[in-house]
Amino acid sequence: MRDWNHLYKKIGPLRYQSSTSDCVPTTIINGLMVLLEDRLHPKLLQLIWTLSGDQDHHGGTGWVCCDTLAVLLNKWFNRAHQDKRERGPLPFDSRIIEGDTVNLDPRGKLLRCLKNGGVACLVTGKNSDHYSLIVGIEEETFLGFDCWWDTKTTHSSVRDSDLYKGIVNIIWTRKELEVELRRSEWVHILSRR
Repeated sequence: MRDWNHLYKKIGPLRYQSSTSDCVPTTIINGLMVLLEDRLHPKLLQLIWTLSGDQDHHGGTGWVCCDTLAVLLNKWFNRAHQDKRERGPLPFDSRIIEGDTVNLDPRGKLLRCLKNGGVACLVTGKNSDHYSLIVGIEEETFLGFDCWWDTKTTHSSVRDSDLYKGIVNIIWTRKELEVELRRSEWVHILSRR
């Protein structure tokens, strides 16, 4: 279980979208801040925005963009130290899981990622055109952050509580998350090695 107060002191609250078409970079940046428990290097921010900013209504949440972004992040984790941007290779992994591996099996990649302090970015929404972040798991409850500002979608127990410090605004039951995962053909996981 995450120490939300400790994480908040390190990174502050997560960020919301600044336009109607920047859910992918905003979600990835939020996910990396939770995973690394730190602010990000400005060059990494530039690379994320350049690669994943929506160009049209299919631009940012599509497979090619997100798969390429997963590769870019792995390159950064492994090689940023060669450009003196980090002290050494970072102990993190970025990858897309797809098909039958997108499930909540106790031995599956997604649940292992979350239980080991990782995060997961998934395609959500009725039209599967939005990116949301899973930031943790507590028992059978899955905690997330949706970067689209809408007080109606913020779970009431989060809205009325200071427990999650602006890092959680979605709470899924196992069944609710399973429904979201069935809509999604793939999930981008950011995990510790």
